[in-house]
Amino acid sequence: MKMRSRLSIASAEISVFSYSTEDEEKVRRAVLNILPQGLGESLRFSSSSLRGHYNDRILILMAEVKEGTIGLAHHLLRHLSQGDQRRLLDEVERRMDGSGNLYIRLNKQEALLGRLELGDADPIWVKLKFRSRGRRVSARSVKEALSALLGESGGIGEQS
Repeated sequence: MKMRSRLSIASAEISVFSYSTEDEEKVRRAVLNILPQGLGESLRFSSSSLRGHYNDRILILMAEVKEGTIGLAHHLLRHLSQGDQRRLLDEVERRMDGSGNLYIRLNKQEALLGRLELGDADPIWVKLKFRSRGRRVSARSVKEALSALLGESGGIGEQS
């Protein structure tokens, strides 16, 4: 799935909160369920612990993906409903920061059931780090690349 475009996905970061009322292994499984087959085996989580408002423990699980980022993006896009695909494309500009990163929030409960759905409450966060050779990453170029990925006609290349 290598593309002719100057746009690439350099890496991806995945993070999720695991609250004291949740089974940490189920939260990890939810994250693994959003990944394409084979990527989860190489994923290594790091974690840090916080204290909530009522002094309850909140664990933040994080993982970075450097290889297979195009496959991850393709998998995420293709497994969203058509409505969520349209919503993501419509919201690209609002979901990006000034460094060319795209933020996707997925419903953690649906992910545990093996379904990918956009969600804002208690999500799994996926940050795709886009890079462009020779120019700034624009929302328009990201939207075009995501649209191309959905159409499997190309648009995004792996970081070399």
